[in-house]
Amino acid sequence: MPGLHLGDHAMRQCRHPTPHRLHLPHHVHESGVGQSGEVGREQGVHRRRQTGCGITASRFPLRNHALILPLNLLQQKRKQYLTCTSSHTNCPFRVRCRPLLRLPSRIRGQRFPAALPSAGVHPFRRTLTRLLEGRFPLLYIETFEEQRVLGEIRSAVEELEPSRALWHWTTTEGMRRSGGLTERNTREPAQMLQGIRRVVESAVFVCTDLHAFLGDDERPADPQVVRALRDLVRDFSSGEAARTVIVVAPMLRIPAELQRDVTVVDFPLPTAAEIGELLDSMGADGTAVLDETLRDRLATAAVGMTLIEAERAFTLAMVDGGFAESAVDVVLEGKAQAVRRSGGLELIRTDMRFEHVGGLANLEAWLLSRRDCWRAEAADYGLPAPKGVFLAGVSGCGKSSIAKATAGEWGLPLIRWDFGRVCDGSVGDRDVRATLSTVEGTAPCVLWVSGIDRMITGENGARTAVFGAFLAWLSEKTRPVFVIATADRIDGLPQELLCGSRFDQTFFVDLPNSAARESIWRIHLERRLTGPAAGLSLSPPLLHDLSEASEGFSGQQIEQCVLTGLFDAYSGRRPLAAADLIRAVEGTVAMSARSGDELTTWREWAKRHAVPAAPPVR
Repeated sequence: MPGLHLGDHAMRQCRHPTPHRLHLPHHVHESGVGQSGEVGREQGVHRRRQTGCGITASRFPLRNHALILPLNLLQQKRKQYLTCTSSHTNCPFRVRCRPLLRLPSRIRGQRFPAALPSAGVHPFRRTLTRLLEGRFPLLYIETFEEQRVLGEIRSAVEELEPSRALWHWTTTEGMRRSGGLTERNTREPAQMLQGIRRVVESAVFVCTDLHAFLGDDERPADPQVVRALRDLVRDFSSGEAARTVIVVAPMLRIPAELQRDVTVVDFPLPTAAEIGELLDSMGADGTAVLDETLRDRLATAAVGMTLIEAERAFTLAMVDGGFAESAVDVVLEGKAQAVRRSGGLELIRTDMRFEHVGGLANLEAWLLSRRDCWRAEAADYGLPAPKGVFLAGVSGCGKSSIAKATAGEWGLPLIRWDFGRVCDGSVGDRDVRATLSTVEGTAPCVLWVSGIDRMITGENGARTAVFGAFLAWLSEKTRPVFVIATADRIDGLPQELLCGSRFDQTFFVDLPNSAARESIWRIHLERRLTGPAAGLSLSPPLLHDLSEASEGFSGQQIEQCVLTGLFDAYSGRRPLAAADLIRAVEGTVAMSARSGDELTTWREWAKRHAVPAAPPVR
C-alpha cells in the first residue's frame, strides 16, 4: 500500500465540519496511527486507503514529525509548510500530495508527536535571528548558495516577527517585497538604497548583487553606494523601527570605510544530515529506493559541496545507473570537480597505507596513535581533534607519500592545496579565506599543504598577507581539519609557523638509513614484480646488497632505480635481474652527494626544532 510524500500534484478538499480545537494530528492509519480526541466528532472515524501524514514544518523530517493546520493558517503561511495527506480522506483541511513507493518503516505503526520540538533549528538561522533581534543594521553573508540562504533568511524573519517586511533586490529585477510586486526604478543600487531610507516600518532588505559595487583589487568601490550604506547604518541604528540590510554575495568585498559597520555572518556548507534530506526528496517519487547504509555513504561523500552541486552529482548518478554502489564514485568525482574550482585545491583519492611507505617509523607511529581522535568517543574522553604536523626535510623522502597514507589510514578525504598560485601573486588573502572555508566544509579531512616553503620566501606584500591569513586560520580553526604542511627548504622558516598553537609536532624527514632502504626496495619491487618481470626472488641478502649499494639515496631515487632496471629488462624481453638494479644504482648520483653542506645544515636545524621521522642515517 503506497504512502504519500510532500508535493503539489493534487489538491483535495474534505467536507467534514471544521473542529473547534485541533492541537494534535488526527489523520489515522487503519492500524490506529496518530489518533486524537481533540477533533470534531466525525473526525475520529476517518477511513482511508493510504496513510495521511498532515503538514510538517520544512525544517523537520516528515518521517519524524507531523502537524495538522487549519486551511486559513495554511493560506497565510503557504510557503512555510510542506503538506501531505491521503488520496481518500474526510478531513476539513486542504492539502497537497503525491504518491510514494512506500511509507517509511519508521512511520508505520507509530503515533505522531503532538507538537513540533524546538530542536533542529539551523545554527545559521539561530545566529541570524539573534542579530536581527539585536537590530544590527548591516550584515554580510558570503556564500554561493543564494537560494538556500534566502530560504533561511525568510524562515528567520517569519519566526522572529511574521509582520516584519522582507525585501529582495537584484540588478535585473530591482527591489521586490516578499509576495508582492517589484518596485519601479530600483535597479540601480543608489536608487535602491535611497528607497530603503524611505521605508519606516520594520523590515529586512536582502541585496544579492551589491558586492559588484563595493570594489575589488582592480577597481575602487562606488562612492555613492558606500556613502548610502553608511547613511543607512546611521539611520537604522537610531530609528524606532527594526531595519537591517543583508548583503549576500559569493565573495567578501568590504570597503575600508565600512569595515567597522559590517557584521560578517558565516553560512556553512550543508551538513551530511541536510544532504541526506536532499537524497530523501530526490527519491520520493519512487523511482529510486535507498537503503540507510548507501544513503549515509552518499551524504558523507557529498559533504563539502553546495546543495546544488550535490543535487547535480546525485542526478548524474541516477542517470548512470541509479543509486547503486557506483553512485558513490560518481559523487566523489563531482566533489573533486567542485573542490578543484576553489583556489587551487585538489581532492586526491588514495588507497595508500603506511605499509606502502618505508623509512618513517617514528612519524607513522605518531600518526597511528591519533587515527581515531576524530570520533565522538575521543571528545568524550577529553581529547581535542589533532591540529596537524609540519614535515621538513630532504626532497623525495616520503613527505608526499605519508600525506596520502595518512588519509588512507584514517579513512578521511585528502585535499591538496597548490601553493604555486599563491606564489605567483594571483591569489589574495580574501581568496585564501574562501579556499579555507571550502576545506572546512569538507571536514573531517586531511589538508596537505605542499611546498609551503615557496610561499614564505621573498618579500612580496601580497604573499605576506596570504601567509598571515593562513597562520591566523591555523590558530583559530575549530573544524576537524588535520593539516600536513611539507617543506623542502628550512632556511627562512618563520618561528611563528612552528609554534605549538598551529601544529602538534614538527618532524624532520632525513635520508633513509640502511634498514629503511631495505624496506623501500622491498615495497617498490613487490609492487612492480608482476607478469614476465616476476623472476627475481627478494631474498634478505639481495635486499641487503641493494641497500648498501644505495647508501645516501632518497626513497624517490630508489623507486627510479627500480623503474630503470625494469626498462632494461623489458628492452631485452627477459625477467628482471639483480644486475639490472645494481647497474641502475651505479648510474645514479646519491642525494647525499648532491646536497653537501646543505644536508649538514638541515640536520643541525633538526636537532633544535624537530623530531626525527625515522632513526638517523648511518
